[in-house]
Amino acid sequence: FGNFYDAYNRYQKEGFSPRVAAEMAAGIGGGLMAIPTLPTEIVGGVLQAPELAYETYPEMKKAEEFAAANELPMMQAC
Repeated sequence: FGNFYDAYNRYQKEGFSPRVAAEMAAGIGGGLMAIPTLPTEIVGGVLQAPELAYETYPEMKKAEEFAAANELPMMQAC
């Protein structure tokens, strides 16, 4: 629950934002995943997704821009 605590402190300083909500969800998800049952691990994993998206989106944009600048094909969603 360390991530949740850090996100809560960030919420206290900066106010609510989608980024803070994603960090809080990831913190709760991490705590749930520590309980070794299938339902808690599934729910905990799903709660990790928003934070993962926030972390990987900037890198994906950089890769997309690099590919466009160098005329490289990018994978397209079907």
